[in-house]
Amino acid sequence: MASIVHAQSNTGMILGVVTDKTGATVSGATASLTNAITGYNQTAVTDKQGQYRLVDVPFNNYVLSIKSSGFEAETRTVAVRSDLQQTINVQLGVAPVREEVTVRPGELIEAEKTAPTTVLDRNWVLRFPTSQPSRGAEEIVGTVPGWTVDANGRLHARGIEYQVQYLIDGIPVTDTIADTFAAAPDPRNFRSVEVTTANIPAEYGNKLAGIIAVTSRSGLEIPTSGSVTLSGGSFSTFETSFDFGGHTKKFGYFVSAAGSTTDRFLAPPALENFHNNGRAIKSFVKLDYSPSDKDIVRLNLFFDRQRFDVPNLPDQQQEGQDQRRRIHDNMQSLSWEHVFSPNLVGYLAGHQRYNAANLRSNAEAAPIFAEQSRHLSNYGFLGSLTWHKSRHTIKTGFEYSRFPLTESFTLSITDLADLLNKEPDLPEPVRDFVFPNAFFFNDHRTGHEGSVYVQDHINATRDLTFDLGVRYDGYHFLVDKDYVSPRLGMAYRIEKSRTVLRAAYNRFLETPALENLLLSSSADAQIFSPGGEGEGAAITTSRARGVLRATRALPRSPFVRAANEEAPGESDPDKGAPVQPSREWQVDTGFQQQLGKYVRLDADFYYRHLKNPPEITNFLETGVIFPANLDHSRSKGIETRLDVARVRGFSGFVSYTNLHIYGFAPITGGLFLGEAVDLRKHAGQRVNIEEDQRNTVVFQAMYDHLPGRWWVAFGGRHDSGFSVELEPNTTRADFEAEFPAKILDRVNFDRGFIKPHTVLDFSIGKDITLNEHVLLSGQFNVQNLADSFYLITFESVFSGTTIGRPRNYSGKLILNFK
Repeated sequence: MASIVHAQSNTGMILGVVTDKTGATVSGATASLTNAITGYNQTAVTDKQGQYRLVDVPFNNYVLSIKSSGFEAETRTVAVRSDLQQTINVQLGVAPVREEVTVRPGELIEAEKTAPTTVLDRNWVLRFPTSQPSRGAEEIVGTVPGWTVDANGRLHARGIEYQVQYLIDGIPVTDTIADTFAAAPDPRNFRSVEVTTANIPAEYGNKLAGIIAVTSRSGLEIPTSGSVTLSGGSFSTFETSFDFGGHTKKFGYFVSAAGSTTDRFLAPPALENFHNNGRAIKSFVKLDYSPSDKDIVRLNLFFDRQRFDVPNLPDQQQEGQDQRRRIHDNMQSLSWEHVFSPNLVGYLAGHQRYNAANLRSNAEAAPIFAEQSRHLSNYGFLGSLTWHKSRHTIKTGFEYSRFPLTESFTLSITDLADLLNKEPDLPEPVRDFVFPNAFFFNDHRTGHEGSVYVQDHINATRDLTFDLGVRYDGYHFLVDKDYVSPRLGMAYRIEKSRTVLRAAYNRFLETPALENLLLSSSADAQIFSPGGEGEGAAITTSRARGVLRATRALPRSPFVRAANEEAPGESDPDKGAPVQPSREWQVDTGFQQQLGKYVRLDADFYYRHLKNPPEITNFLETGVIFPANLDHSRSKGIETRLDVARVRGFSGFVSYTNLHIYGFAPITGGLFLGEAVDLRKHAGQRVNIEEDQRNTVVFQAMYDHLPGRWWVAFGGRHDSGFSVELEPNTTRADFEAEFPAKILDRVNFDRGFIKPHTVLDFSIGKDITLNEHVLLSGQFNVQNLADSFYLITFESVFSGTTIGRPRNYSGKLILNFK
């Protein structure tokens, strides 16, 4: 393979030549790179010239081991901190008559890291207990301190809505990733994942509550090989998948696909699991081409599709409601990397992402009939230069993207009495939208955003490190906003005690979620808000200004066509209340401490202030969620993680998060509905935030029996419960007519929180070698061992009431071949 560098945002490369004492090259030597905490392992074999190369190495500390028959093994400690290549040449001595080699884990602390990060390796991801491995990304990330998972895979970092960003091989994904918005990537395609919530570098922008930096699998680092997986479990769950990859001298290839079906696709709103079937298809292709020793071109292709039912309440099931969602998304990226010199690397990439989401219903829907079609594109390009000089590693770059957005929404009331019982403050004009009358909204807009940044990683002394950066963002959509964001961090190592002290100050501009943003910000939708500008308006539709557009109409049911026989009027879309970008600042302090040879403790303390923080509102009883803003909010907490490196087969971790987040009125952007209307008149009034879960504990203990090639794991999580957004003086008696006692018993109405719950999991697995080319792996899981009944949310604005997963059994068989 040609010797090139991979200049992604979160990976580097190690290469070198292995020789003997005479200077002759050693072919066939094995170079192994390992991390004792994460379990990361990558191997390469030297070629005829004695050269080895380890690619796509996540930023971390490693032990590099070089072994060859007849030679004494050599080990080195290696730190990967930038996308510049590291050349490590190794000379092997003749082995003694008897040699016993033990590779120690080395130093576990990360002296040059100014932020706490958690790296999740593929080997751990593959063992994660789930009946649908392709849909496990959110639960996997949810094990990291500072992160919680709401109903239906919606991740929250530090309790903040809508502000989680995936970076896949350096390409930002800024739309909302969750089961009901857009599909997360298949985590088995992750080579490694680095997750952080603190001291976000200046190269990152847009969504910054938490960063999930993914390095995907590449054919460059694997021999020609593949696997076929069959998975299944409770609730008629079944999944089949395959992957295949390898490389030639200049070309690497990797492809994977997965298809799944289940009768519990989403968390149900009732004890009964009514109307909850879903299917998902995911595919991924990655091609790498290295035309010279200084260049590499990479092409990534993602195609995902989901079709699923919207779960019914018992009365909706009895009435025959049939709401269905379809979500399709795809993403393509093409990148080029060039090595100008060993100390200067360039990177240029273009990307395109498309997401389409449709909600379809039938005439039996109650109390509201709703249909929706939403289309979001995001395309652009980005580039960077990384330069190393003396104690400085400087990176500067730019990003530019455009995002056309189209939204269509129809609403008609099918049971006014039932709706008024649930929404007694429903504005009078809205009560006219009783079938066959309907509210119809349609709009199309295109926004754009540009950014430039510069950052410097400074090794000031052997023990003192600084990360300094600044970023400019220009956001232009429904509002225009320009912002400069300084990012400052430092780390100081106390070598004698094996301690690293850290501190950071960051400012951010975080852009609004694009899903249903036009509807939330429009003048037309103000009719649903008492006292809004649209009150008293007739049935309306919005039209974008400027050139005439041609938009393909999706097929609509006869019910919708009947509901829209009247000719729509017009209104000015600029008279709405646009959702604003958030302006934030955050302070972090913390430490990392090595305890003995095999244990490491990370702790981070933070305070975060947000102006115009993102919030969400449910469009009446439709399940359509749209963004809004509070005036400001505050978040503070502690994030800790204790990792145990593998020793005599045992390894594990414990993470703990303490969080408190709260907001303040008034609402400053988006649509005001229900009790939220009152917040416009009470500036400074404190507002409960649903994601204010005070305590979260996640743990796992694992034992690997290497001689027998079997393993066992026991883990779980404790959640103290999300906040319940109830009106003042609300008691249990107010809900007894609507909910069974089993659900109400899990709500603490005095505190306004869901009651705590603990869920325990168990897994066991074994590998069986069928022949030198085929390996069979099996795994069996029991999730929620004690069959604990718990709630995820109760009367949530986003997802209503959702029931946690009962005890469920699952297993999988993997046929690996090479």
